[in-house]
Amino acid sequence: MKSWTYALTVTIILIVASLGVYYGYGFLNTGTHVNYVKNGDTVSVYYYGYIVINGTRYIFDTNIKTVANDNLTYPKAPIFKYPSSFSTFNFTVGSNQVIKGFSQGVIGMYPGETKTIIVPPSLGYAFNSSLLKNISRFGTIPRVQYLTMQQFENRTDEVPYQGMVVRDRIYGWNDEVIFVDSTQNNVTIQNDAYTNYSYYPYGTNVNYYYYINYSNSEYINYVIETTLGTVLPNGSSIYSIGNNYITLNFNNYLAGKTLYFVVTLVSINK
Repeated sequence: MKSWTYALTVTIILIVASLGVYYGYGFLNTGTHVNYVKNGDTVSVYYYGYIVINGTRYIFDTNIKTVANDNLTYPKAPIFKYPSSFSTFNFTVGSNQVIKGFSQGVIGMYPGETKTIIVPPSLGYAFNSSLLKNISRFGTIPRVQYLTMQQFENRTDEVPYQGMVVRDRIYGWNDEVIFVDSTQNNVTIQNDAYTNYSYYPYGTNVNYYYYINYSNSEYINYVIETTLGTVLPNGSSIYSIGNNYITLNFNNYLAGKTLYFVVTLVSINK
């Protein structure tokens, strides 16, 4: 390659990098294509988006059926949801319909072109450290508890009656109702959790559980076990795990991550 050509190529890469959007395949080449995407155009695309963790790419979104169905070639991120439709995705470039990096990345594309767009967090989902919350991994809870009616319903999604046994949605073990006093608005329950057992509040498909270190007739002693990156039904994910604390991340799962989109432009709708 001639030195001036190499210098020009490097210059183009640096300019594009400074904008925060990187093109993995080719450069803007509007000279040979009359019909190319401009700001304000409405476009139709097929795409899949992925993140890279420890060298492996994980798909978090797609409207391509073969990608959605192939978990071996295209392993899925924890937040991936199977699409309800595999039609083209349509949006207006420069609008707020998609993240800024994705919108900027399709500018200059021509129908039939496929391009990989790399979007940094600043043009995707910025990370907000105020949305991190520490919780203790260790806890002790009385075997017999006195709750208000509302507290019981929050824990079980049920209206209590004496003698009922119901699953505790906060801890995952069963609660037995010992006594109900509706006039005083309180419920007496027994937490049925036993030494060396594990209880999954969100079901065994979510790797988050209470392991019971010790229990007797008076109290239950537990430790929370989980893995990094586990997504919880409340929208948070496990950000870090220490000896004594777990940090929950209430940011969007993609916040702070570099996003990769493989995009095929189907049409430009002027």
